[in-house]
Amino acid sequence: MKKTLTFLVCLIFVFCLKAQTARDSTVLYMNVVDPDLVPESDAVVSVYTEPGKKLYAVDTTNVDGDVVMRIRAGRKYRMVIEKFDTLFDMGVLTVPEEGFKALYKQRLKIKYIVKDYLETYELHVHFKTNEHELDLEDLHVLSALYQKMKDNNVMRIEIAAHTDNVGHDKYNMRLSQRRADAVRDYLLGEGIDPSRIVSKGYGETQPLADNNTEEGRAKNRRVEVRVIKL
Repeated sequence: MKKTLTFLVCLIFVFCLKAQTARDSTVLYMNVVDPDLVPESDAVVSVYTEPGKKLYAVDTTNVDGDVVMRIRAGRKYRMVIEKFDTLFDMGVLTVPEEGFKALYKQRLKIKYIVKDYLETYELHVHFKTNEHELDLEDLHVLSALYQKMKDNNVMRIEIAAHTDNVGHDKYNMRLSQRRADAVRDYLLGEGIDPSRIVSKGYGETQPLADNNTEEGRAKNRRVEVRVIKL
């Protein structure tokens, strides 16, 4: 009797799971970027049902700015993005019951800071080729930045990492984001409030010099501190 009951419970669970999968048959692929199409990682994407605004699904974008969710056809959804303590209402997505494709792609643009920086300067940290771990020799540079932010507790910055054009552009974008994150993680580990630091990888999209020369490529491989507020 006990085995029969266990079997029935498992059967009901599998049936419900299949029914839910069948209903949530549409894959929603979202790519969150800034106005210049640079990926926004660590953006929280929330999907609410309309009307009622009940939270249906929530996830965080990866290093490419991507997030994937399963949604149910025949409904309306409101999409909201949160990044750097800023909320973006992306409006309503209507999913028809019939004839809706199984994969729906949506690119969402957000702009959470006005890029009129008060100051920009290079942070002289060094990374090994194709790596994003901080070098112990750079701790004095990082410590100085931490002290500066500690002394001015309203200071807000963007850590902007850049690469040269050697290698695939998507790989360079990921690498630069991870390097920017490494600097941010150091500052957070020292006690700086997360709301005061945003990390952004720009890959090879913002060169300072000619990528056709080694000297130019060396200048383009850099990490910058961009001051948003003092």
